[in-house]
Amino acid sequence: MLLDLEDAALFFSLHHALMCHVNGRLHVLPDPVDTPEEFSHLPPEDRLQVRDAFSAHPELLDDFVRENPFDLPHEHLEIVAAWRHLVAGRMILLRQLKKHAIFLTTTDPPVAYGVLALVETFDEMLNRPWPVLADAVLLPFRDRIVYDSLMSSQNIFFGPGIRRGFEDDYRTAKERFGIVTSLPFDPLSAGSPSPDRQPAPARRPPKRSKAPRRPSNPFAGRWRIDAMRAWEADFLDVDEPGCLQFDERGGYGSFHFGYLDAEIDYRLTERDGQPAAEFTWEGADHVDIDHGRGWAIVNGDTLHGMLYPHCGEETTFECTRSPRQPSRRKRSRRTPGNTHRR
Repeated sequence: MLLDLEDAALFFSLHHALMCHVNGRLHVLPDPVDTPEEFSHLPPEDRLQVRDAFSAHPELLDDFVRENPFDLPHEHLEIVAAWRHLVAGRMILLRQLKKHAIFLTTTDPPVAYGVLALVETFDEMLNRPWPVLADAVLLPFRDRIVYDSLMSSQNIFFGPGIRRGFEDDYRTAKERFGIVTSLPFDPLSAGSPSPDRQPAPARRPPKRSKAPRRPSNPFAGRWRIDAMRAWEADFLDVDEPGCLQFDERGGYGSFHFGYLDAEIDYRLTERDGQPAAEFTWEGADHVDIDHGRGWAIVNGDTLHGMLYPHCGEETTFECTRSPRQPSRRKRSRRTPGNTHRR
């Protein structure tokens, strides 16, 4: 999703003004740049140099707001002042959803940010398959998150195992924080109790008869997609083995077949007296964004159901339960250093 043209124009004018001020203070570029308009016409490599210099001297933002060298109105200065809550670093551009793109941090704990593009979509800008490893700066802008228009990405192709690791981190981030769509946000304090609130004293619970144990979620786990009416068997595994996955606690899941990766939001119910799950889904392949609904019925270690893509061809699917996978070691965050600029 893009900012509207008026907001995008405002963002660029404010960001160019700040960067012009930074260059004037630090003399990053050999030739003087006197106006935001002059800065806007610089090559991306030069603008990126100034941005990186600003990252090392964030105190220049307060100087800019205090001095207001370009006589900005108070409302616009407030927008720039909020940029002190920026998020910068190495991130995974995981996927493009209908409302925003997902930028996943490579920190611990991982955080998933919902980010809007400016004047061209991230697909148009990157022109390559997702996920993408990049150094990016995220900024608050009118209760949304945008990137600062400058990004250094690495030309790396990720295999199925690494991509599954990213999906695991994304799932962890969503379960812990949700998708973060405004700044400031502090993952270290998110969800923790307010410091002025003291926990209530513990009370001994009354004795009661032992309640019967709730049955476990019969859908929980990973399911191998064996067949789909609308697709040839070879296509299901063209990128990696087709699979459908349900979270143990309910509500969240995902599926992959062909080149399509999607998330699902499901609810447990019944169909014809059998355990069932009804869900909506949203995802993307290497080119297009898609969404729809579906349902599934479980019978022991087999599962079948229907997918209904929005304005697309519906299809049946049949699955068998995959054996529990051994836990993987924590992935190294090291990545090759061959970068290119955009």
